[in-house]
Amino acid sequence: FDNRDGKHLTVTDSGAEERGSRPIANDSDKIYSIDVSKPGNLGKFYGWPDYYGNAEPATEPKFQSASSKQQPLHFIMQEHPTVEKPLSLLGGLSGIAQIAFSNNSAFGFNGMGFIAQLGKILPTTTSINTEKQIGKITGQKIVVFDTGKKGIFRNFVSLKKPDPSFRPVSVKFNRDNTALYIVSIGKEEIRKTSPNGYPLPKPTPWFYQHSGVVWKVTNASAVVGLAATQPAKKLHLSPELTVTINSGSSPSADVFNLPSHYKMEPVLWNLDLPGSFAFDNKGNMYIASVGITYGRVTTNPSIIKVDHNGTVSIFVDRFLHGTLSDIEFNKNNGLLYVSHRALISTVNVTSGVVKDLVTALPMTDYGTHPMGQLSIGPDGRIYFGVG
Repeated sequence: FDNRDGKHLTVTDSGAEERGSRPIANDSDKIYSIDVSKPGNLGKFYGWPDYYGNAEPATEPKFQSASSKQQPLHFIMQEHPTVEKPLSLLGGLSGIAQIAFSNNSAFGFNGMGFIAQLGKILPTTTSINTEKQIGKITGQKIVVFDTGKKGIFRNFVSLKKPDPSFRPVSVKFNRDNTALYIVSIGKEEIRKTSPNGYPLPKPTPWFYQHSGVVWKVTNASAVVGLAATQPAKKLHLSPELTVTINSGSSPSADVFNLPSHYKMEPVLWNLDLPGSFAFDNKGNMYIASVGITYGRVTTNPSIIKVDHNGTVSIFVDRFLHGTLSDIEFNKNNGLLYVSHRALISTVNVTSGVVKDLVTALPMTDYGTHPMGQLSIGPDGRIYFGVG
């Protein structure tokens, strides 16, 4: 929810991809703004599966894929309600992911939203012209946008040159909104040979273990808020951890473009496929491992805890199911909400007990496209994306 009046739910929609039995070409990632306080806005139609781009019909020639063997696209639905247009198009497919809003003028960009863009995971997200896209930057950045100005957006964090290590999937502010935290799921690149030099049958997405990073961005000209809202520099690792977090040299922030006066630094690194995170009301950080196989990296769905003293421990490692899409702390009841395979669950932050709240939600691809980001509305309800 943005900061205008607490009523507008901002939704990121990753556009249709050029693959599968019904490939769609030239779609865009989208941003929608929905006033949930108006009952008439509930149940509206946003286009899927027959409208793409700026609420345009799939029968438009520009959506025809070269891989469809000249078979024209047809509507799947026989009748369509009025199609709602997006607030903004981000242009192409950038792997649009989670969103967070600034509500602190000391940090800057007060009232504006920050969106993580994972980037393309070729050739998984498209089978067209894969060779030509290897080495190019598509997404892999954080953009800031203004919901009050028709979704006008610009880069906030971007790469100076191609770097497969920065794959941002989640953004959130700390408790006092003085720092923006960014989770990069890990290094991924397209390879024609394995790291050992063996040829691969085709260009293959290759993920690397222990390459996930949590970054922190602050406004260097502002006064820093509560120190307890960030993990301590010196970590104390529990013996049950199988990955040595923050071992070796830290990642460098020199590869990034940032607005003047902003500083970016790594907080945690050597993580395996971190997907989301949350802060509780005591400043403890919870980081979710997505729990799925990407390329040649496999993780179990779990949540680690970094308390305000810097102690890192496994918080929950059972009764969770990959893909673990998001976690969100609800300050109203003190529970951690978890979006994972076909489920919305709660976790008691004191006992670690997991309780399923919503079950049997639709999912595809064995759970790799399940629920999306969680958001707690001003009405106390939990809002989440599906699909």
